[in-house]
Amino acid sequence: MKKSAELKQPLSTKNAFNRALTFHVILAVLLVVSIINAPKSMPPQGLDLKQADRIVQATAISSQQVNNEVKQLQDQQAAADKAQADKLAAMQKAAAAALAAKQQQAAELAAMKAQQQALQQQAAQQLAALKQQQADAAKQLADTKAATVKAQQQAKLQQAAKLDLAKQMAGEETQLDKQRNQQISNQISRYTALILQAISQQWLIPPNVDPSKYCVLEIKLGDGGVVQAVNLQKSSGDPQLDRSAIAAVYKASPLPVPADPQVFAQMQDINLKVRPEDVQA
Repeated sequence: MKKSAELKQPLSTKNAFNRALTFHVILAVLLVVSIINAPKSMPPQGLDLKQADRIVQATAISSQQVNNEVKQLQDQQAAADKAQADKLAAMQKAAAAALAAKQQQAAELAAMKAQQQALQQQAAQQLAALKQQQADAAKQLADTKAATVKAQQQAKLQQAAKLDLAKQMAGEETQLDKQRNQQISNQISRYTALILQAISQQWLIPPNVDPSKYCVLEIKLGDGGVVQAVNLQKSSGDPQLDRSAIAAVYKASPLPVPADPQVFAQMQDINLKVRPEDVQA
């Protein structure tokens, strides 16, 4: 609005100046025309040639003054037009500079906004990535904890199962051992009775001995039941009876022994209680 007012004011001055110039030009033209069209008359009587020349010169001077004034007005108008044009050019240049500065400022502002938006977008992306990383880490930690708890539970279950199996196996082993020991004990009892029977068949009991007396013999057996040695562990108190019992053991060799190596191993070195009354029976 301010620039429009400044532009309108010089235009009003210019119009006034143009009107004044036009008025003076018309006046000068009328004056010249009136002079040219004036009737040529003889100089009045009583006037000499010098006076007539002075009148013509005065008229020429008046025309020259008008021309000078017109030229002066034209020069002033040209100067005013040039000043106005320079002022207008300067104003246009200033306006163009201001517009360029405004456009530059707007461009810089737009660039700053774009940069700020880019930075905000980058920060938002980084924040989102960080949140995603945190979420992934939390999920991984939760999965790890869950897997650890599950593994611990499975380990406990496996340990409990192993303990149960071990107890079961131990119980079964114990039962098998009992059964096996019972079988071995039965085998030992059986073959001990067979050995006593074989010895009694070979025992020549001395006459007039107390049948209730007994002796304990340690018998060492080899493969196949061969008697390797007989030692008197406890005497019957009757040397003759003790010697006859030892002799009967050697005569009964090889003694009956079990085929099971485990049972035979427990019977390779046995102690037998022998007495005459068992033989008589």
